[in-house]
Amino acid sequence: MKESLQELFNFNKNERRGVFLLSAILVIILIYNTFKPINNSASSDFTEFKKNVERYKLIEDSINSLNKHSKIFTSSYKKQGRKFKLHSFDPNHTSKKEWMLMGLSKKQAASIVKYTSKGGRFHSPEDLRRMYCLSSIECNKIIPYVLIQEDIEEDNYEVPEYEDRIIEYLSIDLNLATKDKLILVSGIGPSIAKGILKYRDILGGYVKLEQLKEVYHIDSAKYENIKNNFTISTDSICKININTADYYVLKRHPYISKQNAYEIVQYRNQKGKYKNIEDILKVKGVTDSLYQKIYLYFALSETDTQ
Repeated sequence: MKESLQELFNFNKNERRGVFLLSAILVIILIYNTFKPINNSASSDFTEFKKNVERYKLIEDSINSLNKHSKIFTSSYKKQGRKFKLHSFDPNHTSKKEWMLMGLSKKQAASIVKYTSKGGRFHSPEDLRRMYCLSSIECNKIIPYVLIQEDIEEDNYEVPEYEDRIIEYLSIDLNLATKDKLILVSGIGPSIAKGILKYRDILGGYVKLEQLKEVYHIDSAKYENIKNNFTISTDSICKININTADYYVLKRHPYISKQNAYEIVQYRNQKGKYKNIEDILKVKGVTDSLYQKIYLYFALSETDTQ
């Protein structure tokens, strides 16, 4: 056995040279791989790759954050852009259905009604701004129509002793009536009378009796019961000069939307002063039905028609 091993490792001169040369080559390769210079460009590329990965993570986190908050922003924008059908009302006595009919979402209406049903109360129109579910833009639209009822029961309200009350139908000029005059009408108490007066101020005056149905708490049945007590004179209408009124004056009128106000001013800026009220029909977005509602609230100065 020992002789066999000796024969296995017994090399001649040429074989020893081959082994030595092969060993030298292996050592050189080992030394080169151990101490070879670092490839800076490859290292740089890898470092840049890691940086790009980090940037991507940051961008992804930012996008996720924006998406999360954009849901809130989108919801708010939809509320702001919602079309409202507003009339005078008391938020302390407004039902969920009534809030929704005016243009609020189901969630907004439920939140406000929950507040009032638990004893919460609005003492002034500005108190609506405390409701987290309403944006400031929505409050700006709604507040002008808020009418806080007086803390009295209409059924127990003692009306003045006027002889006129025994007449079946009165003849009251709706644009000149005072609160005391309005409550002479059967079916009209202090809060409704106050609502009629406030809406008259918002409109600039009534131009037809049917506008009473736009007053809070006056439905079709009540309107039919009270309408014969009123007359209308349009001499006292507070009119808007269409050639001098700016965007903010126009949009305050309940029949004129912000878009309508913008288009009316733009038409005037591009075409010059309105020569007659009928020119409003040329304004983008002003339909025949809208024109019939608003034309009596506009006026021109004498110099405008010359």
